[in-house]
Amino acid sequence: EHALFLKELTDARRLRERIIQCLERASVPGTASEERAKLLHFVVVGGGATGIEFAAELHDLLVENVPRSYPELVGKVKITLFEAMSSVLSGFDESLRDYTIKSFKRRGIEVRLESPVAEIHVGGLRLNSGEEIPAGTVVWTSGVQATPFVAQLPFERDRAGRLIVDEYLRIKDHPHIYAPGDNGSIAAGPLPMTAQAAMQQGKYLAKTLNRMARGKEVKPFKFNNLGMLAYIGDNRALADIPKAKLRWRGFLTYLFWRSAYLTRLVSFKNKTLVLFDWFKTIVFGRDLSRF
Repeated sequence: EHALFLKELTDARRLRERIIQCLERASVPGTASEERAKLLHFVVVGGGATGIEFAAELHDLLVENVPRSYPELVGKVKITLFEAMSSVLSGFDESLRDYTIKSFKRRGIEVRLESPVAEIHVGGLRLNSGEEIPAGTVVWTSGVQATPFVAQLPFERDRAGRLIVDEYLRIKDHPHIYAPGDNGSIAAGPLPMTAQAAMQQGKYLAKTLNRMARGKEVKPFKFNNLGMLAYIGDNRALADIPKAKLRWRGFLTYLFWRSAYLTRLVSFKNKTLVLFDWFKTIVFGRDLSRF
């Protein structure tokens, strides 16, 4: 209840308002130095692609806008990323993970590995070690929990709360009930909890049901790993594509990352609007106005 998330559009609006609110409150004359330091400490919990991309985007936003709009706060903003494991971006090649950590350290983003979070409260968070971390904003990007509906179903599930399914995405002992996406975990080998896995399962399930209706043979689901992309800030990105044996990083990868995401937008209208938004950002910079 004391953290912000990155799942829905309402979360983005709420997060934007919190960031601006912290900057505004910290810039008020007479604010105590301890309170100002807490307000200007932005914490990200989780070192997966979502956490890394948010920390990078937040850094880009603040580096561009703080000197222009809040000159008195220059050098006082701090971004820290906490990860419970020994490295970030577990799905990426080791060389890309190391490159990301070095890039973050060079730009002043602190990365604390092997630092599981025990509690998030109003004034910040507490680690398992007992260390208290004051923060004005805490963004939770670590782990995905089953929805209340899935959690109350009387079926076998794994440690993460996902329903156990077979290679046809059917719940064990219930062949007419399917659990695609993050709802299910394939017993033979769990898939990554990413959009591409869920999209492939959705398409597979549609074809399977149509084939069953026509009395045709149904084949097991096979995941086609298209690779992983991540933005790490300062117009640089990562690309790890196992099938092509590609391990890219840098500015050209950033252009590839943007083009790849643009192709995933559904309509021509959305693609056009997003392109115009990118162009406006390049020309006029990012906007921190409140609305």
